Amino acid sequence: YTTQDSIALNVEVKDSNNNPVQGNFSMSVINDMRLNNDTVKTSIITGMLLTSDLKGNVEDPAYYFTNNHQQELDNLLLTQGWTGFNWKNILQPEKKPEFAAEKDISISGKITNLGGSGVKNATVSLLSLRPVYNQDTQTDDAGNFVLQNIPQIDSAMYIRARNTKGKASTYAIDLNKPDWPQFSKNQLQVPWYLNANSTQLAKADTLIKNIEKVESLEGLTGNVLKEVQVRDKRIVNGSHNLNGTGVADQVIDEHEIAKEKPITLLELLKKKVKGFRTEGIGRATRYFVGTEEINVNATNLAVRLATHSHSGVGALGLFIFDGLPLRNFVGGEDVYDLLNYYTSNDIKGVEIMSKAYTSLYEQEYLTTGERGSITFPVPFIEITTRAGTGPFMKKAVADIVYKPVPAVSAKAFYRPAYPVKNAVAAAYDQRTTIHWEPNIITNKEGKATVTFYAAGQPATYTITTEGSNMNGNVGSAEQKIVIK
Repeated sequence: YTTQDSIALNVEVKDSNNNPVQGNFSMSVINDMRLNNDTVKTSIITGMLLTSDLKGNVEDPAYYFTNNHQQELDNLLLTQGWTGFNWKNILQPEKKPEFAAEKDISISGKITNLGGSGVKNATVSLLSLRPVYNQDTQTDDAGNFVLQNIPQIDSAMYIRARNTKGKASTYAIDLNKPDWPQFSKNQLQVPWYLNANSTQLAKADTLIKNIEKVESLEGLTGNVLKEVQVRDKRIVNGSHNLNGTGVADQVIDEHEIAKEKPITLLELLKKKVKGFRTEGIGRATRYFVGTEEINVNATNLAVRLATHSHSGVGALGLFIFDGLPLRNFVGGEDVYDLLNYYTSNDIKGVEIMSKAYTSLYEQEYLTTGERGSITFPVPFIEITTRAGTGPFMKKAVADIVYKPVPAVSAKAFYRPAYPVKNAVAAAYDQRTTIHWEPNIITNKEGKATVTFYAAGQPATYTITTEGSNMNGNVGSAEQKIVIK
């Protein structure tokens, strides 16, 4: 092969009996001139058969698979491969898995009436407009339902509850929150002897700088235009904002809320509202935007919470649900329960008036004495619910919007194409990883084809292919090709 060549590699996989292997494999192509690839000795074999069962880091796993290192392997297993058993735990009854097996995509929940009791034999419908899909089911005696075998749909779907006569009612829909396991970030351990070829890297950097200098002298670099930002006002449908919908210091609309997995309203405020914070725990929690505190005491209570506000006269900021100030209906410790009772699925939008847009709210919701004590703008958080009924009913009546976790497809590894060889492009092409193909499926004859373009300089490439067959047997192979 030559530089900038289109390379097609024919992959053929066979087992120890020389029979073709149908399976799933991956391939990496590394430029040896850019990286000392021979210092890295790990593979799917070392991972599956050795290091996955050991404690700590093994600097060179492949060492134990070459020649005769049985004694060294025994020493490694004695120090990092020991296992302890607690017979008391082993003999105990078998425990249920912490997380249930996901056999399909499903949605579960409960239908309740205004009294909070489960509704028997209610019809629950799932509807998607893009793509078109619908599914119906019925609740059990306790009002629970499950919608199963749902196809992968990224767009929002609608869940609707109807009574036994098929008519709309005052039912509320409460979806079960998925309980996903938490994964910690993988800490990549790099051996101390993994060395990039510093001489080649220095040459490449110098070459690029020289090309950029020539282009600059010849006027080929062009002019960099100033950044232009195009912004549009966010709108919250059904908002009771006194300034007009979207006219606020911060607006969190449906589109932004839809990006989040289902969380409580309190979690949403903490995550999205600038400067929103809490002090205290549980039902004694106090709420702030910046230094100004939100008043969570009902108006008929004489006691005000102590505060660090600029005004120095107590908490004056307010939570407002669908145009109704929360302190007129719910007070004190109940606010914590309410903010954790609502979920992001129940909220259309949140608008925060904390600086420039507080005047109308002060006139509408504060008493004359409260307004006279203000020396600094106090925050008002206008929350628009799907039900539109204020801080009384959590769920949108008989209908909610369901936002599925989006399905993510693997991104293709970038590979430049050279229909015609180009010297300038070749000078810039200093790739270390020439190609990465994570999903090679061999056919019944054990064959597949992988294509990519060579970089712009002569070099030797190391090609590593590894994977498994349909029975879980693993294999790994390495070979080299030369680019002239």
